[in-house]
Amino acid sequence: MPIIRGLKKIIWTVHSRQKMRQYGLSEARVLRIIHTPARVEDGVADKTIAFMQKAGSKAHPNELWTMVQDVGQKRKIISAWRYPGVTKPRGEAAMNFIRAELEDFLVKEEEPPKPKPKLKKWFKPQAKTMPRQPWPKRKFQSFRNIKLGDQNKSDE
Repeated sequence: MPIIRGLKKIIWTVHSRQKMRQYGLSEARVLRIIHTPARVEDGVADKTIAFMQKAGSKAHPNELWTMVQDVGQKRKIISAWRYPGVTKPRGEAAMNFIRAELEDFLVKEEEPPKPKPKLKKWFKPQAKTMPRQPWPKRKFQSFRNIKLGDQNKSDE
């Protein structure tokens, strides 16, 4: 099972916030477009990637687009928009992008985890603790033989 190393920090530009307000998109919706895109293409600007998700209905289809730029461990969201209608795919970079993402974030696990044995409901395994040391054996002393320092001086 692959292990995710770390997630990239999201940075929002002022332009992207304005466009989100204009097209009625929330931060969660834009992040969902990035997380599960229907199509990934090269962005119009240099070193950018555009993610697309379908939205609307069959009668009135539209597409939601998000343009991002990866800078080190940061992902800058440049713009987000709603396109009325359906676009034709152009120069898709989906496979290259997915390969790069998997290489960056996934690490192969060395050993598969061992399956736990199935336990019956009535069986409660004992907790593993350190072996107990026996109490040191002491000589029995009765209370009658114990002499207190203050009482002995008052008796004399």
